Amino acid sequence: MTGELINVEAGTSLRGIPYRGNTQIVQDLLGGRLDVMIETGTIAFAQIRGGLLRGLAVSSRERFVLQPDIPAIGETLPGFEVMSWLGLQLPSRDPSPDRRAA
Repeated sequence: MTGELINVEAGTSLRGIPYRGNTQIVQDLLGGRLDVMIETGTIAFAQIRGGLLRGLAVSSRERFVLQPDIPAIGETLPGFEVMSWLGLQLPSRDPSPDRRAA
């Protein structure tokens, strides 16, 4: 959805390609089969710090404090912001925290 919002706001024509997970998309980007990817920071920042990828922009309102050299999209498209969150879940049948082994 972030790519579609960029298309609308910037007049670009990014095309989304569905992947089952992030491993293959990173491999395809590194292998030159893709020109760009939109991915979470938890995946992309490690690759950027390792010198494998170059960060173009973050979708938060301001630059991310841990990667301040990567501009926010809003610096080019005023008002642009897309935020996401990650959740941790487990099956409801798992024991309560007080009965789990540490």
